Amino acid sequence: MAPTALLLRSRGAPLEGLLMQAGFDVVHVPTAELVARRDPPPPPAAIVIVTSATTARLCPTLPEFCRRAQVWAVGAATADALAAVGIEVDRVGDQGGAPLLAALGSREAVFVGALQPAGPMATAIAQGRLAHWPVYARRTPHGLSARLSALPEVDLVVLTSPNQAQVLAEEGPPTLRDVPVVAIGGTTADAARAAGFARVHVAAQPDFEALVDAAVALFDPGDEEGPPD
Repeated sequence: MAPTALLLRSRGAPLEGLLMQAGFDVVHVPTAELVARRDPPPPPAAIVIVTSATTARLCPTLPEFCRRAQVWAVGAATADALAAVGIEVDRVGDQGGAPLLAALGSREAVFVGALQPAGPMATAIAQGRLAHWPVYARRTPHGLSARLSALPEVDLVVLTSPNQAQVLAEEGPPTLRDVPVVAIGGTTADAARAAGFARVHVAAQPDFEALVDAAVALFDPGDEEGPPD
């Protein structure tokens, strides 16, 4: 019988398809609705940092804003989404946002993305190291708690953002915290642990393919080590 994975990101594709190809049954329950904002952009900066493909999708003026800047992206999926709207990516971080911030040094940069960023980006903004252009916001879908409580038994929780871990802990039944979790990166894994999830594993790279590999490793009897915790 195929293991069942709970997917929480707002858009199922392409991750849902990758999980199904790997042999999982997928239950897709988005924990957030993403709403575009129309805040005016900040003054131009030498470097623009983007951590989510959603930014490219919900900010039609992003290509013009990035025209004279270096663009740094976190993860291959984000870089691909930026390239699809005509933005040339100069640097791709494959270990989350912290290495990009370390490479930034004292140079001026702006983070373009969620109104409520998480992890290193949120810290850097609070410290004044990064300017912030919020181009979308998250809101919890109506009836989410009831949907999560009515779930069939799941064997795995797949997390692609810290927000998903936080909302799932707040809105979902306590029994879900005992289900194994695979997280797309260290920041998401830290959020899952902080939210009370006990069995957290991290993808080797912050991309969907590595995330699916980590999920498969949990159910592969031939892989004694499994994914990294």
